[in-house]
Amino acid sequence: MPTMYVSGMMNTPNFTATGPILFSVFNRIELLCASLGLTGSLFLSATSNHFIKHTKTAIIFSIALLAIALIDAYSLTPQMTALGMNLNLFESVNELPVAMNQMHGSYWLLEATKLVLGGTLLAWFYQKQN
Repeated sequence: MPTMYVSGMMNTPNFTATGPILFSVFNRIELLCASLGLTGSLFLSATSNHFIKHTKTAIIFSIALLAIALIDAYSLTPQMTALGMNLNLFESVNELPVAMNQMHGSYWLLEATKLVLGGTLLAWFYQKQN
């Protein structure tokens, strides 16, 4: 979403039709990956003794990653889609609503948080492997 916003793709007239389809598929894949990560963290914490140093924190991070994916899929994306729809066919929209810019900021913040949490988890698991 942030890449499409910066590149200007959201200003094209057919973005409102293709955006929700693209993001619903992407969000479902993200939900699947986050749930697999949480399942893996729970499995490793239950089966091995001290697989990683921060087992409880890793589970909390995995839950946070799943929560971010749920917020993206069921809150931000539908609201952004609704704001972007032009319901008046005879009037063109030249600028994005202010609320859309605020939601993009929220999306960027969640994506950065997801990157930090996911990177930290991967680093912890990688350190234990070596």
